[in-house]
Amino acid sequence: NPQLLDLPMQVAATWTTPAYALPGKTLSVPLPAGPYLVPSMAGTSDPVSALTAVIGPDSRRHSVSTYFGEVDWHSTLTLPAGYAPTYLPPETRLRNAAGSFTYTVQDTDGTVSASYQLKLDHIVYTPAQYPALRALMLADLRAQRAPLVFHHI
Repeated sequence: NPQLLDLPMQVAATWTTPAYALPGKTLSVPLPAGPYLVPSMAGTSDPVSALTAVIGPDSRRHSVSTYFGEVDWHSTLTLPAGYAPTYLPPETRLRNAAGSFTYTVQDTDGTVSASYQLKLDHIVYTPAQYPALRALMLADLRAQRAPLVFHHI
């Protein structure tokens, strides 16, 4: 509702992709969060490259601006019959002066649930604040690239 600008925007959707990966003896898939899964939501056709550009240098001479305050994304992956997890990424929780990042993945009887939350405390980060922002973005990038590996039982 454009008249209620003080309320966070929420979007909910269901998406099914039966042929996301071809099952074999092993199955490895990424499970990226929404802004990286759907390029149009990220404002760029290659969002992971855009993320790496922000975190590239160790320090900045000028301020860095970001485009959102908080993203919460929850994904559910239903495994094909007869598959079990071999490797799921470890839980990541980071809170610092730039904001917070949390990524958890868990398996419950053949259903893998992933929860992703990135909360940025500022829109503009000064060069002095940049190391904290970079730490959050590095944690985010590691989560985006972490594979989920399954094996046939």
